Amino acid sequence: MCQGVRLGHTCPGARALANRVEEAVIHAFLARHPTQVTLWEESGTSQRRALLSDAVERVWVTRAPRRGCRFDPEKRIRIVGAGP
Repeated sequence: MCQGVRLGHTCPGARALANRVEEAVIHAFLARHPTQVTLWEESGTSQRRALLSDAVERVWVTRAPRRGCRFDPEKRIRIVGAGP
């Protein structure tokens, strides 16, 4: 969950962006760790968070090139994996 949403911000735009970022991070995680798909599907929220915390160090989301641009996770998200 993005920090703004975690801190209680209720801006619909921020929440919508946070949801898209979460989806992109989960998709990237499962693509990089295909052996975890079954475990992911069978896990609850807390276990899913633990799986992501173990695999992801940081998620960077860059600014849009201009106001009103559609969110493109391929261009705007950089995921830094956690160390071994």
